[in-house]
Parts: sequence; structure tokens; C-alpha cells
Amino acid sequence: KIVLKVNTGAAVLGLGYIIGLKYSLIICAGSFLVWLVIIPAMSAIFSVDVLTFGNDAITATVGSMSAEQIFTTYARHIGIGGIATAGVIGIINSWGIIKGAVGLAANELKGKGDAVESNTIRTQKDLSMKVITIGIIVSLIVTFLFFQFGVLHNWFHAAIGLLLVGVIAFLFTTVAANAIAIVGTNPVSGMTLMTILASIILVAVGLKGPAGMVSALIIGGVVCTALSMAGGFITDLKIGYWLGSTPAKQETWKFLGTLVSAATVGGVILILNQTYGFTTGQLAAPQANAMAAVIEPLMSGSGAPWALYAIGAVLAVVLNFCKIPAL
Repeated sequence: KIVLKVNTGAAVLGLGYIIGLKYSLIICAGSFLVWLVIIPAMSAIFSVDVLTFGNDAITATVGSMSAEQIFTTYARHIGIGGIATAGVIGIINSWGIIKGAVGLAANELKGKGDAVESNTIRTQKDLSMKVITIGIIVSLIVTFLFFQFGVLHNWFHAAIGLLLVGVIAFLFTTVAANAIAIVGTNPVSGMTLMTILASIILVAVGLKGPAGMVSALIIGGVVCTALSMAGGFITDLKIGYWLGSTPAKQETWKFLGTLVSAATVGGVILILNQTYGFTTGQLAAPQANAMAAVIEPLMSGSGAPWALYAIGAVLAVVLNFCKIPAL
């Protein structure tokens, strides 16, 4: 136990050293804003009101809700709007990096990067872009087949789902990697909830009801996995850089480890779901249940709390204008 506490304390100190005092204060300020300002203010101002924001399932007054219920019903959606907007801002700010990376990949695929590769020192060598491209294509094909035969059973809807996953995952993995490189934390939770906006597209193409909800949750799960892997891998590369490892070796074993974990963890999750379930009880999945609660109004036609999303979006823009990273 003593060794465990020492290791945990060292990890916390190390993470704090990486983040720094400035970002630590910003993260704390975000929590203070929610729990000491937004939630008490909503309780005080709208205590006798029932704020539905288009969701008829909300029948309780704000004053009768606990702090946790106010957070789940209102403050969380403000956070979703803020994180979605901050993610878009992050994509815009990182567009030069994305464009440069795509350009380097294209040059390597054309064979123009061979001379540069031969002169690259060991600690800067990555896997061949041809290998990465093949892996991306295979992953997209497998994802499409999963959508078609495991979820949607409709070629058109499966293609739309694949397009949504590809675009969102490609853009937001960059934001996740950038966030974890700067502050040491990955805002995967909020960005995964942001994928509920894909529900609007699903509804537009005729995918509604329970099938639409399942599809939106699956899309969110795939994007969440991509974001988690991106954030975790950036941390691995950062530590590898400190230790002097070869990125190509790390990438090779990371991909192999991903295949092993996908083959084992997926089965464990299925067994736990059949035995206990993830809806209620000790194994309740709060993130998935939160996504389901947000997606259901969209799929049933009762709308979404766009006003709360807009408040979060404005907050993110103001923070960005003040040079404070909203993520």
C-alpha cells in the first residue's frame, strides 16, 4: 500500500509538473464556474420554473432538483456546447498542422519522402505511410461492414454512418491529441457527447426511433474509441520521447496491442452486460446513459436544448477571445 501511494503521488506530481500552475488554475476555475456559479444561480433565479428547452420529459421545477440533477439536466448541456465549439476552434487553429501532416503523407506515398526518411535519426522514425494508409482503409472497411451487418442492415445508412465516423474521428483526434499534449487531459467525454449532433444528420436521412438511437450511440462509441486511442497514444509517444525510444517500434506494438485488447475487452463487456447490464446498478454506464438521454429527444422529434448549447458556445468563444483554452 505504501508503494502504491508513493507511485500515485509521484504520478500526480508529474502530471501537475506537465500541466503547470496556469492550466491547473484554469481547470479548477471551470469546476468552480459550474458548481459555485451556474448551478446555484439557476436554482436561485429559476427556482419555481420548469425549464424544458423543448424536452417535455422535464416536469420538475429547477428549485426542486438537487445540484446533481441541475448539472445533468442543464449545466452538462452548456458544457457540451462549449466543448463542441472549443473543438471546432481547435480544428481551425490546428488546420495548418492537419494540412501539413496530410501533405507529408501524400509526398511519402508518392515516394518523395524516401530520401528524407533515410537521413532521419532513429528517435524520429515512424511507420511507413503506406502501412498507415492500408490500416486506415482496412479499419474503414471493417467499420462499414459492422454498421451494415451488425447495426443498420441498410447500405445507404451504413455509408452515412461511416462518413460521419470518418470525418468526426479524423478532425477530433487532432483536437484530443493537442489537448492531452498541452494540459495532460483528454476531453474525450465532452467530445463524444458532441457526436449527438450527428443525430441530426441521421434523422435527416430517415433514421429515427430506436434504430436511430442505437446507430447514434454506436457512432459515438466508435468516435470515443478513436479519441481515447489518440489521447493515450500521444501520452505514450511523449514518454517514449523522454526515454529515447523509436516511434516506429512504439507504433507497431501499439497496433498489435489494440488488436489483442479489441478481441478480449469486447468479449468481457458483452459478458458483463448480459450478467449485470449497464443501465442501472453498480455497473451503470453514466456516459452512455447521458448520451441516450440526449439522443432520445432528437430521435423522437421533441428537439434538443439548443439554447443551452448556444450558451456554452458563447462561453467558449469568450474564453478563446480572452486567450483561455476552453477545452
